[in-house]
Amino acid sequence: MLEFTVYGKPQQMGSKSTFIPKGAKFPIVTDQNKNLKPWKDSILAAARDARPKGFELIDGPSRIWVEFRFLRPKSHYGAKGLKASAPHWYANTPDWDKLCRALCDALTGVIYRDDKLVASSSVDCIWVESDPGAKVRIEELPATMRAVEELSEESLFQD
Repeated sequence: MLEFTVYGKPQQMGSKSTFIPKGAKFPIVTDQNKNLKPWKDSILAAARDARPKGFELIDGPSRIWVEFRFLRPKSHYGAKGLKASAPHWYANTPDWDKLCRALCDALTGVIYRDDKLVASSSVDCIWVESDPGAKVRIEELPATMRAVEELSEESLFQD
């Protein structure tokens, strides 16, 4: 199991723009979110620092837990501090799935061979008073039915 924290404002994977420069043979694809690259760079740095010596890329099904943490706006505070009515859950833009796309994409080639190997996930988006970013935990899952049966009590849905 690997755990790490990424600091900074979580960024979503944005829409792509494609153009062909004059005289070029191939198109250039850019992301419309200008803040995505610095966020992905922070993810890479935190993930690399968390890898133990001799770490090998995950090459089988994996599970990821993520807690995206967003800095509370001033409107959550009153004269006496945090308002009792201030929400705990962040239910705004960017959407949690677009945040996960950016995070999982950034971890390809650093933690796992390909982000398609993420077979299970749990994602929370919350407001925080300090240290915005993302807390991440990743583990490789057992690949055989026998091993999965031993973990079946963890399943949310029982047949």
